[in-house]
Amino acid sequence: MNYFAGLTTVAEIKAKFKELAFKYHPDLGGDTETMKIINSQYHDALQRANGQQNKGSDGKDHTYRYDEATEQAIAEKLDELLGLQLENIEIAIIGTWLWVTGNTKAHKDQLGKNGIGLSWHSVRQAWYFNSTGYRAYSSSADLESLAKTYGVTNVESFKRKSKKPLSKAH
Repeated sequence: MNYFAGLTTVAEIKAKFKELAFKYHPDLGGDTETMKIINSQYHDALQRANGQQNKGSDGKDHTYRYDEATEQAIAEKLDELLGLQLENIEIAIIGTWLWVTGNTKAHKDQLGKNGIGLSWHSVRQAWYFNSTGYRAYSSSADLESLAKTYGVTNVESFKRKSKKPLSKAH
């Protein structure tokens, strides 16, 4: 089964990946072998979209450039994040950045440097991950403005579906 058959845009591919990760992630009731297949097909689909041009919500033309290392790092960080099994968080991919908002205060130790290694952005009041380490300039733009400029793949709010008990945050 090709999970990404018929999907042509980067936004469609990334949205489908997030949907599949929530459904088939081993920590959420899925299995490792299925996730391996999904990860492989995800990268194949993104490679096919390399060079694709689209008009962003900022009105400018953008060209998608597939970067395996960046896409893999984001997928792995998302996998770590799902493995935490946190309730009431929202995840968005904006450009090549992973952003986590919602009820995160209780989980700061799990999300931060001593956990899965996300950083806290005090202006945007959100946790983030950027595998490239590249930062052109400092911006005080909110997440909505960044999403309009760079594009966004929203992941549904994560509400725990497994019957395993959650560990209590201290």
